Amino acid sequence: MDDFGSLLQTALQNSGLPYLSIRSMQNPQWPLNFERLCGTYNDPELEYDGESGNISAEVSTLSMHGGAIAYTCKDGAKVYKATLKALEGHGYYDSKKAVECAKAALAIHPVCPEAYNVLAVHDASNYEEALEYFKKAVEQGTLIKDKDDLKEALESKDLFSIPPMRAYHRGLFGVGNTLRKMGKFKEALVYYEKLAVLDQNPGSSSMSYMNYNAHLPELWLRVYGPQECLKRALKFKNKDCIEYHSCQIPWYANLTLALFAADHVTTYDFPEAKPRPANPDFTKEAVQSRMAPLYLLRNHPLVCELLTGMRRMPGGKIPTNVPGSESLLQAAVYATSCLDLWEQTPGALEYLRKMTNTQILGDKMAKGVDMTNPIIEVAPLLKLIDDGIFPNALHIGEEASHEPLLHMAIFQRPGADIIIEKLIAAGANVKIQVGPGLTALHKACYYACGRAVFARW
Repeated sequence: MDDFGSLLQTALQNSGLPYLSIRSMQNPQWPLNFERLCGTYNDPELEYDGESGNISAEVSTLSMHGGAIAYTCKDGAKVYKATLKALEGHGYYDSKKAVECAKAALAIHPVCPEAYNVLAVHDASNYEEALEYFKKAVEQGTLIKDKDDLKEALESKDLFSIPPMRAYHRGLFGVGNTLRKMGKFKEALVYYEKLAVLDQNPGSSSMSYMNYNAHLPELWLRVYGPQECLKRALKFKNKDCIEYHSCQIPWYANLTLALFAADHVTTYDFPEAKPRPANPDFTKEAVQSRMAPLYLLRNHPLVCELLTGMRRMPGGKIPTNVPGSESLLQAAVYATSCLDLWEQTPGALEYLRKMTNTQILGDKMAKGVDMTNPIIEVAPLLKLIDDGIFPNALHIGEEASHEPLLHMAIFQRPGADIIIEKLIAAGANVKIQVGPGLTALHKACYYACGRAVFARW
């Protein structure tokens, strides 16, 4: 597997195409060789996620237009050749081989910013060393084009689409991302904001390669606080990035935290579902309609379970590529980066745990409402209630229908009476009405739920 990227790159180069590039890391964390997840055990599901993700993103056949001609600096042909060699390093999982590629590239020509990006990832033993490598990549990234071409590239607002400038783009992200990991958030944000100016195309291929957009809500929260974070999310030019798999968890999770910290959400309470327009504004829905918590609960439950301790946090090396946003791997990467933000926000983890319990309880009871389903287990439901829920929540299930938990409880079999008793003890309001003014007791009478159920009121 280690040699696959190099062999395929060589084969593609021999095909006569002008320029080909190893696909760089999809994981927006852009993990360095020494970085690890914050847990202490290896989860087989996470290991599988890492393997499948790496295989899918080993090499990109994206054409790099122009070849050596695009390198308009002195010795452009040699710089181009060095870049090709350095790019091979991104295809190796073996850091020793990746470093060999980077050093071989620098031997071809000392101006090779991509080589320093490879060294930052594979040769650095700490953040300080990685930062120096990335800064060297940024410094050299402006030397591969002549003055006029460089000016045009930097003013294009679509920097990543200019192949020779990609090493510079990656270097900028590397500096900002490393500063973020070091806790130097204000300094990091300067680089992220610069990237947002240089690369303004929300559909840019950079989203699949170097997704700096994923970290913006985290930095806005840490630097500016929750209110400003929400404002900036709505105004952000590339806010459509929330639709991308590598953005969904960090955006929805951090916007949920911002909404809670700003006192905009305090319970499980969402507006009635409306027909979604052909081109919905997901960020507007998440912030203004306060739907971020629901999107997080419904689509990314694993990250909720990791943050709240309901699932053990895995450890191990962080893979360079990740599968879809529903994966345990992406959830673990986010929790490693941002658990401290949740811990530092009073009541946030308790709120998230109650939200998660409420969603799971509603989802489980929804199966009991369907009379064709088998008998469900009562004990797990009672455990969720004891652990803490929002008892008056109008659960939103797969059909996006609002149904109070108490109304759902009457259909559970067996154990409806025990569940109802638990919900009422937890604070469920027996007077909540749905439809044409029906309380849970009305529905229990209609469906002849039995004396044991009626006795709980």
